[in-house]
Amino acid sequence: MGHRGLLLLPFFGLLDCSEPAERAPARCADQPAKIGAPAEVVVADVNARALALDETDLYAVDTPNLVRIPKAGGDARRILRASIGRLSVDARHVYFTGTAVDGTRRTGIWRLDKVTLEVRQLVDEPEPGDLVADGSVTSAIASGAAATTSLSKVLYWVNKPAGMIRRLRLDDDAAQPEDFAPAPDFSANLVTDREKLYFATASPKALRSVTIATREAATVATLERFPNIPLVADRVNVYVPVSFELTFSPKDGGPTRIAASDATPFGAAADGKNLYWTDISQCSVRAFDVAAGSTRTIVGGRREPAALAIDDVHVYWAVAKDRLLLRTPKP
Repeated sequence: MGHRGLLLLPFFGLLDCSEPAERAPARCADQPAKIGAPAEVVVADVNARALALDETDLYAVDTPNLVRIPKAGGDARRILRASIGRLSVDARHVYFTGTAVDGTRRTGIWRLDKVTLEVRQLVDEPEPGDLVADGSVTSAIASGAAATTSLSKVLYWVNKPAGMIRRLRLDDDAAQPEDFAPAPDFSANLVTDREKLYFATASPKALRSVTIATREAATVATLERFPNIPLVADRVNVYVPVSFELTFSPKDGGPTRIAASDATPFGAAADGKNLYWTDISQCSVRAFDVAAGSTRTIVGGRREPAALAIDDVHVYWAVAKDRLLLRTPKP
């Protein structure tokens, strides 16, 4: 596979901006120390490989720890020691896929109570893939609502060995995991707007949807490449973060458009006005204005930008090289 198909794994791999020019454009190294909007340090000495948030706190995967950081300021607190793959946060809980929790080596899907810090295994399955809770900020934004959390009613994930997307109803303590929809070949990168579930398939390369009420499946768009990181959605579009070509497709099945043809995204989020992403090769946080169709650098000059999350006011982003979690105002 050539470097245009380079797979960037959000939780396990990171391209070093100091590598040779064929893998990282020279302009990255030539950037001044700070460009664009001011960036405020939220917390130091945290390397966030994954990031989620609610109204008051940020949750960062700093392997092997899950760390909670108050948005209003204060010390980061390690709330769990775990090997975490995917992460989703709602108003009361943190949900994650993991293979070890405080020394207990069991593979599955776990729920952490944010108040009591009690951990419970919800699903005991091998190799659970991408995970999304319908009460998360990303699900709210995908439905066209504000960036707020609610109590989740359903949890969705990919069971790779079975080739199925599965779900668990969270509002029924007696509920058991159930098959929701087939996951053709390799399917991943789930996002939901609470009406439909969107995901990507590797063969054929496509953006697919399943209507939650009817389980009717449809192809939203064909893809040139399989996305590196989880899909992003707002009320109108689904965004496909792929190295060197970041595209988006209307949920109603309209033509696919290119947001950026020079992107190497690590983390991404959307709010209905802009698509935001950390760009590894350009050492920056960038934004695509959906209405104007234009791309801009919000803040740059930081090597190894990593995970990213947004609320209604700020863009939060991690810098792996410096072990910093920063925020900058939305444009």
